[in-house]
Amino acid sequence: MGRTYRGGVTTPRMGPGRHRHGLDCQPRPVASPSVLQVHISDHVAPLVEVLAEQLAAPLEDPFASEWVAVPSIGMRRWLAQQLSRRLGTHIGADGIAANVSMPFPDELRRAVLAADRVPAPSGSGMSAGEPLAVGMVPEPDPWEPERLVWTVLEALSDPSSGGNPLLAPLADPPLGSSIVGRAQAIADLFDRYCRHRPDMVRAWVDGRPVDGLGHPVPAGLRWQPELFAVVRDRLGLPSPPERLEQALRRLAAGELDPALPPRLTLFGLSTLSSDLAQLVAAASAHFEVTLLFLAASPVAAAAVSAAVSADVTRSAPTAPIARRDDTSAELVHHPLLRSWGAAGRDAVITLASAGIDLAGAPVVGAVDPAAADHAPHLLGRLRADLAADRAPEPTFRREMGDRSVQVHACSGPTRQVEVLRDTILHLLADDPSLTESDIVVLCPRIEQFAPVIEAVFGPSADTVDTAAGAGRPPLLRYRITDRRVRADVPLLGALAALLDLLPGRFSASAVADVLALAPISSRFGLGADDLDRLGDWVAQTNIRWGIDGPHRLRWHLPADHRANTWAAGLDQLLMGTAVHGDDLTLTVGGVAPLAVGDSSTRAAARVAEAVRTLADRRGHLVGLTAPVAQWCEVLADLVDRTCSLPWSESWQRRRLDRVLRDLRDRSVGADGLPSELLLSLADVRRLLGGLLEGEPARAAFGTGAITCCSLSPLRAVPARVVCLLGLDQDALPRGLAAGDDLLALAPRVGDRDPRSEIRQLLLDAVMSAQDALVITYDAVDVRTNLPVPAAVVLDELYDVLADTCDSGSDHLRSVLRVDHPRHGFDARNFRAVGLGEPAGPAAGRPWGFDPHGLAGARSHRDRPRSPTVELLVPEPLDDLPADDVLTLDRLREAAVRPVREMLTQRLGLHFPRAADDVVDQLPTDLDALARHRLGTDLLAARAQGWDTDRWLAAMAARGALPPELLVADRLAEVTGVVDRIAGSAVELGVGLDPSERHPIDLDVAGRRLVGVVERCASGDRPGPVTLTYSKAKAAQRIRAAVDLLVLVASDPEPDWRAVVVRRPSGRTGLGDELLLVPRGETPDVRRRLAIDALSGLSAWRDAALRQPLPVAAETSRWLALGKPSKAAATWNDTPAATGVMPGESSDAHIRAAFGELPFDALIDLEIDGRTAIGHAEALWELLDAAVDEEDRS
Repeated sequence: MGRTYRGGVTTPRMGPGRHRHGLDCQPRPVASPSVLQVHISDHVAPLVEVLAEQLAAPLEDPFASEWVAVPSIGMRRWLAQQLSRRLGTHIGADGIAANVSMPFPDELRRAVLAADRVPAPSGSGMSAGEPLAVGMVPEPDPWEPERLVWTVLEALSDPSSGGNPLLAPLADPPLGSSIVGRAQAIADLFDRYCRHRPDMVRAWVDGRPVDGLGHPVPAGLRWQPELFAVVRDRLGLPSPPERLEQALRRLAAGELDPALPPRLTLFGLSTLSSDLAQLVAAASAHFEVTLLFLAASPVAAAAVSAAVSADVTRSAPTAPIARRDDTSAELVHHPLLRSWGAAGRDAVITLASAGIDLAGAPVVGAVDPAAADHAPHLLGRLRADLAADRAPEPTFRREMGDRSVQVHACSGPTRQVEVLRDTILHLLADDPSLTESDIVVLCPRIEQFAPVIEAVFGPSADTVDTAAGAGRPPLLRYRITDRRVRADVPLLGALAALLDLLPGRFSASAVADVLALAPISSRFGLGADDLDRLGDWVAQTNIRWGIDGPHRLRWHLPADHRANTWAAGLDQLLMGTAVHGDDLTLTVGGVAPLAVGDSSTRAAARVAEAVRTLADRRGHLVGLTAPVAQWCEVLADLVDRTCSLPWSESWQRRRLDRVLRDLRDRSVGADGLPSELLLSLADVRRLLGGLLEGEPARAAFGTGAITCCSLSPLRAVPARVVCLLGLDQDALPRGLAAGDDLLALAPRVGDRDPRSEIRQLLLDAVMSAQDALVITYDAVDVRTNLPVPAAVVLDELYDVLADTCDSGSDHLRSVLRVDHPRHGFDARNFRAVGLGEPAGPAAGRPWGFDPHGLAGARSHRDRPRSPTVELLVPEPLDDLPADDVLTLDRLREAAVRPVREMLTQRLGLHFPRAADDVVDQLPTDLDALARHRLGTDLLAARAQGWDTDRWLAAMAARGALPPELLVADRLAEVTGVVDRIAGSAVELGVGLDPSERHPIDLDVAGRRLVGVVERCASGDRPGPVTLTYSKAKAAQRIRAAVDLLVLVASDPEPDWRAVVVRRPSGRTGLGDELLLVPRGETPDVRRRLAIDALSGLSAWRDAALRQPLPVAAETSRWLALGKPSKAAATWNDTPAATGVMPGESSDAHIRAAFGELPFDALIDLEIDGRTAIGHAEALWELLDAAVDEEDRS
């Protein structure tokens, strides 16, 4: 006897002949209508055998297609491949699977609703009960959420809504928000109500505004049933719950003829909605329906189903179960099934509530519970316990080196992907039978990780010549699927970026980013060099945001204030192509031309055309209100004017046309015409949002490559190795509900719950992994280096595995979890014993595969160690070949910055400054750095003969100054300091622009010293002059002393004097003056002392080129003066109000040479036979022996 299901359907008992998966292998008669066959398994492979056996029996109509519903696109691809190896085979797996339709399960709902009759809308001219005519219930259904939003939008925009006290607040969204966004949220709510609260919706239609429990809707949410009634009246069609209730009755009675083949199969479902369960039960009355259900534990599913079915009768099916009343978890024994399998239990309860009892359904491919004790590895034991719903028992002895479950603790996404790559390479090396097609990588945040995967994995091995891959890790064949279409269709991304830019502030960074998009840069002929120049021009012209002054009126700025706008910046740029002047020249209209080289003239014109085109399009789109059809034309014109594609990429334009067509078609009403509702640009942006993102690309499974995707496309698809990448706590949804959601007030079993769904996906991933389960996650914050708690699901998995093994919890965690070094070049990655437990995940060989990482580890290993300091050059290098000529610049730099001189001149190391980010904020204040920069510029301008007022006008024209009203005091401070410095220069008789130049050609210690001393004063007291806005610094003294020494050595007769005028420290008086004079009473003595000092400096440079000397100018001065506390304050970083003020130890060259060197370690460091104090004293004794400060008393 078979088991009777709801509707009188029966399932034959299996015969004595058994398939290897537990299937009846004897000939089976084709099931007659009114049959529902249910098979359940913990794995999809046995279900494929059932399906293939069923499809092998042809339908009566040879041209009829088979209808097999699948839960995901990945399952669709995989199932088609599996069927092609079983159907129509002749030799081996040479079959073919054709004419098999594989829709998603919801297609059954659509087909039944489309075939049902509906009450005739008023004014339609039809009689009630008349068969549905074409166009009565359009396909697709106007109740679908993407179309329902238009009806909600029209209802909210109707003037009559303003007179309804419940709807008036909805029709008036707050400033800055779009009514379309509100309509989209409401349409989504109504769609979920129709699917999950059909009884509530039907009550609303009957005029009873109740919630899901039958209680009156709260006063604050009474607008929902009111608006639903308005929307229903506008559509003129019953809602899906009304139609579905009638359709189920008619389908069960045989009165409905949906456009479906006679045989229906639902394959591999582990979750489903309540309406789908009811449809399956009703359809089985007149269709041959087969449900091939997937449950992580058929045993647990049978127990839950039996408990629910005991309360079900044909005349009185159970009412929906409130979530708080659900006790099904108490029937489950395995902890992971209780915590991760809630969504699967909901599906079982939903089926049982619809009369489909899984308790008696045949289990195919069932695992013998006794076989769990002989599982080959830990993963096998876990899967066997789950399938049998057996509580973990600490009886499993895990073998050393069992890596069937691997947990890799990393720091940051990049490191996770590097570890994943090496893990896969080890698995492939350990098992020759394993191929890339046997591996899937599931990632909760594939969009974030996709570019990292591409960067770390490199090109796929099947797209490049792998023989040319020397010097990099082995390449893998891989495909990244499930990415949004926008990522693969640059034209859609360009349109989305334009729609974000045009209504906004036109910030410098946003415009630069838009112009860098390939379709847009191609349209305006902007190459990589042009885009680099654009960044420089934006900085030089001080563009911040805004097209022009009037554009910024919206943000309450005066229209006549056009500084820092694109218009002002482009005026400077274009004027610079026609007028050549200095930095302070002002042309017609007060424009300060920017110096543009002849080679950049065309680039400047292209940039100006691009920005002005964007501004022009903004003028056309912002403020426009038009119907959707007109907006589609406007957007197509926008793309034509701002984008271009090569002929080979013209398919992108066809994709864009399809998007715009879908936008228009979604608004089509019952009259077959697009909506005439007037929309703003903000409305269109919201409506286009989902269309421009697009649906994820299909999962390219079975291509011979590793498939990387999110968790859902390949759910339950078996793979030998399943990798969970990025299993971090913040990657898992928390299941928070919106405040207006009535479902959240009284949740029921079967309601969508993101938290339960993601855990069900993880459970499916565990059950689909055959040989290995690999997990990577962030254990350390990449920014702070602090520990990050593991995800709760990972701790739950740890607990279950610990309860399964006989080794204890702490030990198991220590061997399963591999703590990876922060960097790929860490020497631990290349130890012979690998990482992790003694056998390691890579027993007998190093972990890392990256040759560059290995080279870095070897370099780090071979570097000699100092007790306290890691030196870049631990031992002195050989002397350079004798150089007969030494330039003055090199001698001066060696005295001021000996470490930099060694790294740049001997080792060829250069540390370019990182490019400053484009600044978008308008200047409103002058901080200390800005005041220093302006003071330096003003001092240079004064030296060229410019007066302060003219200079301020030029700076204002360039947008370099905030509005004067905001910074008048700051500007007065800057100009006052410059006046005081200038006053000192005049009083000393050196002037602001000393112009004397003295060529130098000396013989110093057998070496020719050549150069020029610039900016020297003339007259009775000649010599080098330095005017600087900076405060007193030791480096200023060193440079002035070196220049003075070479002048004295060249000609000791004049009364030489070096003058340094610096920013004064007080609020009154002139500049801070430093006057240096040579020592010696006679010319011969002065010359001899100067030559001796220069000879010593030449030897100092030779020593500095052999090994970095622990000398920094300011610190060395205080050490030489015997003031270690001031030296420490100069060397170390110091806290400041705006952050941290870097000390000399933070200099890039010093840090490269000595690492992070504390002051105490600096004092103890000995290089070339001297400590840091000894080197400081040696340098300053050389200078002080020949140079002294002038006595002005």
